[in-house]
Amino acid sequence: MLKLFLLGTLLICLPPVDFAQFYGSDYRDALSYVEAHKDDYLDVAAQVELDPRELSAILFPELIRYSLFRDFFETKALELFYIEKGASAADFSIGRFQMKPSFAEQVEAYVGGDEGLKPYFQELLFFEKEDPRYRRKKRVERLQDERWQLVYAAALLKIAHKKYRESLPSDRADRIRFLATVYNHGFQDSAADITQWIPKQCFPYGVRYQGPQHAYSEVSADFFEKYSEKLMTP
Repeated sequence: MLKLFLLGTLLICLPPVDFAQFYGSDYRDALSYVEAHKDDYLDVAAQVELDPRELSAILFPELIRYSLFRDFFETKALELFYIEKGASAADFSIGRFQMKPSFAEQVEAYVGGDEGLKPYFQELLFFEKEDPRYRRKKRVERLQDERWQLVYAAALLKIAHKKYRESLPSDRADRIRFLATVYNHGFQDSAADITQWIPKQCFPYGVRYQGPQHAYSEVSADFFEKYSEKLMTP
């Protein structure tokens, strides 16, 4: 029992991680991307009445991950397979923010079934009469466009604000941790499940990696506190 107490005390006393130093050039590349695309963040957020600081924060870890792994991305064959067969046959990460077709489908379905969200995201919705293969083809094209990915991320934020409104923390850093976990883990789960995932240290390599990692939520919250206001001020 004493050992557990001492370990807990040691963990509490450990200094916070300097993510900018830890991820080095990949972190700097991510910051440069946000700065270069500031107007897109501001424009998309303004169109749907969101805080651009939140939008940039929940996505920021993905920019680091993209910088780390961009040389390994090869999706052309998977894209064609998805277009022909759908997400059950091929589901894979696309683009700068590493969004999967299944994620886009879930966002579209939720928005399409919510009369309060439809006015914000009419551009996301497909007409049912369109051929499923055509919809999948257009969806892949959208996900290859970084501005479209911002729109999908903004839709996710609006969904999270609505679905989890009773559970969103009032503290702004904790709020970002929650919203970032919704983005990273998925909005299909309950607020309790999302809360349990907040401290999970599986960034950037995933849950199967055995080495040291960080919590996606902490990287987001750290960026929000240190950089978002400066980078997202009009």
